[in-house]
Amino acid sequence: MHDFASTAFPHAGLAFSDMHIALPQIVAGDNAGLEARIREVNELAGKGRYPSGPLVPAVARGFAAFERQDYAATVAALEPIVGELERL
Repeated sequence: MHDFASTAFPHAGLAFSDMHIALPQIVAGDNAGLEARIREVNELAGKGRYPSGPLVPAVARGFAAFERQDYAATVAALEPIVGELERL
């Protein structure tokens, strides 16, 4: 799954696909790949070209923290955006 997602969708572009690519990156422990995608999302959002803005990076970081069993970091990542998740 990780190899397919990374190959089929090498760059950020759509929140739905980016979130679903982040999941295998998180499970595979591909922190560098995850951070690269987050950087791309943030760059697109900064240019007004990513409608969900900072939500995908926040959710990805929250899921990564959950995978590490760092529940305080999970809450810290997700709590600020909980009211905006419909934008995903």
